[in-house]
Amino acid sequence: MRLFVLAVLALMPQEAQKDRHGDSLPAGAVARLGTVRWRHSAAVMSVVFSPDGKYALSGSRDETLALWDVATGKRLRTFEGHTASVTSVALSPDGKRALSGSLDNTLVLWDVETGKRLRAFEGHAHFVTSVAFSLDGKRALSGSWDRTLALWNVETGKCLRTFEGHTGSVMSVAFSRDGKRALSGSSDETLALWDVETGERLRAFEGHAHFVTSVAISPDGKRALSGSSDKTVALWDAETGKRLRTFRGHSYGVTSVAFDPDGKYALTGSWGWGRTVALWDAESGKLLRTFKGQEGGVTSVAFSPDGKQALTASYDRTLALWDVETGKRLHEFEGHANVVTSVAFSPDGKHALSGSGDETLALWDADTGQRLRAFEGHTGGVTSVAFSPDGKQALSGSLDKSLALWDVECGERLRVFRGHALDVMSVAFSPDGKQALSGSSDETLALWDVETGKRLHEFERHAHVVTSVAFSPDGKYALSGSGDETAALWDPKTSQRLRAFEGHTGSVTSVAFSPDGKQALSGSGDETLALWDVATGRRLRAFEGHAGSVTSVALSPDGKYALSGSSRRTRTQWVGGIALWDVETGKRLRAFEGYSEGVTCVAFNASGRKFISGAQDTTALVWHPGLSHAENARRWARQWREADEPARRERLRDTLANLKSNDFDRWEETRERLLALDGDAVAPLLEAYPPETPPALSKQTETELKDLVKRLEAEEPAARLEAQAELESYGRSIVGWLRKCLKEENLPNEVRGRLEDICRRLQSSSSFTMGDLGRVRTVLVLSDMPSRPDVKEALQRYAEGLSDSYAGELARRALRWR
Repeated sequence: MRLFVLAVLALMPQEAQKDRHGDSLPAGAVARLGTVRWRHSAAVMSVVFSPDGKYALSGSRDETLALWDVATGKRLRTFEGHTASVTSVALSPDGKRALSGSLDNTLVLWDVETGKRLRAFEGHAHFVTSVAFSLDGKRALSGSWDRTLALWNVETGKCLRTFEGHTGSVMSVAFSRDGKRALSGSSDETLALWDVETGERLRAFEGHAHFVTSVAISPDGKRALSGSSDKTVALWDAETGKRLRTFRGHSYGVTSVAFDPDGKYALTGSWGWGRTVALWDAESGKLLRTFKGQEGGVTSVAFSPDGKQALTASYDRTLALWDVETGKRLHEFEGHANVVTSVAFSPDGKHALSGSGDETLALWDADTGQRLRAFEGHTGGVTSVAFSPDGKQALSGSLDKSLALWDVECGERLRVFRGHALDVMSVAFSPDGKQALSGSSDETLALWDVETGKRLHEFERHAHVVTSVAFSPDGKYALSGSGDETAALWDPKTSQRLRAFEGHTGSVTSVAFSPDGKQALSGSGDETLALWDVATGRRLRAFEGHAGSVTSVALSPDGKYALSGSSRRTRTQWVGGIALWDVETGKRLRAFEGYSEGVTCVAFNASGRKFISGAQDTTALVWHPGLSHAENARRWARQWREADEPARRERLRDTLANLKSNDFDRWEETRERLLALDGDAVAPLLEAYPPETPPALSKQTETELKDLVKRLEAEEPAARLEAQAELESYGRSIVGWLRKCLKEENLPNEVRGRLEDICRRLQSSSSFTMGDLGRVRTVLVLSDMPSRPDVKEALQRYAEGLSDSYAGELARRALRWR
């Protein structure tokens, strides 16, 4: 009976994971870096408050409207039905209905409570640019690129009247409070006041030097406000058409204007990245305050019903809520304000680094999603980020044509690397952290000295932009991907191109080396991944199944699985996907869903238990592919501990055998079970997959080595250098013996330093041998266990095993973070 209950529990749906702001995460994701609150998936073109000020409605180029909770910024409802960008939105005076205008030439009426589309208003011959409700909610007004305004019966959808007279597109419309007058602004550089009942144009307002983009009527109906792409705002006498005042201060075209509920203040938005939102004294024209914080041009502004808050919409796809009195941005959610272009895990897996089109890098707690630090200094979007091997520094590439080196602990910019003629698209650290590699839109790769910032080499040009760069695990080779549809292998020491990898039919967007450096993986705009033999350049396998360009690729630490992110263009936006592949067969094992926008980057953590993805929606997600096995594994561990000894031995034997399985789900299930057993799994792991030990050196060899170590103490530099060269000539086979030598307490410090240098050079002198999969995965499991003496001792045994063993190298890396 008990087993039946456990089986039922295992089949019950798990509670959806939520991010730190309380929003749901896609299945398999455990943290969101940033937030989706106050964000559309494309530019936000219009925004209004509900009559009670509790909600906000927005319209976007993503063809949708969204209803938001003003107190939290949480999206409550999405309205879908337009077939082109939504340009303007309005709410009825009772807040129960919404009206939208679109580039699909229609207006649509919506039920706010249900999101249901009630009716479409058809009749305009071109884009609908602006909509408004009358105060009684019975009529609607629209403006269009067909140079007309239209008056509509809201209940029937019938067009009651058209207003003709503008010689350019109608960009904005507004009702007077009593509903008897209509105001319009046009690309013919004029405003017009109309009699709503007769359709007669009462007067024109002339004086702007370019398009009139937005208009508003004061609450008392006596004044009109207009914004223009001539960078000015104008206040007019509505009765006479006289221009009363000009508001100057915006550096770019004005896109939106609004009066506060009392008509005392004016709020204006602009395309510019300087004073994008401004608050003015409507009577004097004095600039009172600017609102700074959104990254893109502001498209729409609105006052709350009580005038205490302002809402703005931006081309950067966000909405922002402001305190009018202080100019402070309310609900400033931590995170990026533009597309996440690149992500990386720290070597210890505790932190994540992201780069964004908003010109910043951010450091995150990978478990909670909390932003710990922002790195500011670039003057162009950040395209690529990387952690140094010791995790203490970060490297970034930017559209400002530079690379930057950062101190991860304090966020200080340590150094700028300049020399590329165009955008830096990709950066990578060498395995020893002493050099940096960059790829650029100028079609070149460059090698840099990290310590000095000096450019060491420029490589032969690709025939197109260099999109991605990588170092081999041993640092002997560099790999690049390019818009010329090829990947290339290079010798970093000589900058010589060794071979090209040809076969893609689209730009190569991302490249990566396998853990042993013998294979290379590439992703392409042709929607495929390809696996290559590094030694010959032969394509071993193609991975097909994405429905869009492959934007990023990564290989798991055990070399068995490939991860890819993709982006597919629809009519209005990019849609993303993530896929996991079996490297041996090319079969797609799993798709990770949850992104409504293009995925731009993916990366595994050091153990491969988690991965991270960044997207155009300004956020990154941390995924735990084995999450579905975790709870079952904990129950399995409890049952295992309650079983008798023979049963425990049998179950553990079967579990340990699965450690070598090529089946992804079985491997993830096994990993989670062993982690759930925690300390009970350490000894059995070592017994089942003991570290390989190096063969014993002959007595003659040991004698020769001891003599060479002694000669490292020689006074003559030439003698020391000769001894050092002879020691290195033995190769990696003596690394274990040198490590034992380093444990001697009476070893002189100078000799100790020289031996440590020799060890480091020997360990990076050739590719690692992948060896037994069970041993590799044993170390990956141990590295995910808590830092305890038994775990550390087990990792130490692996670290002291064969010097060219990949499992040993993984153990050494893990020990650096213990």
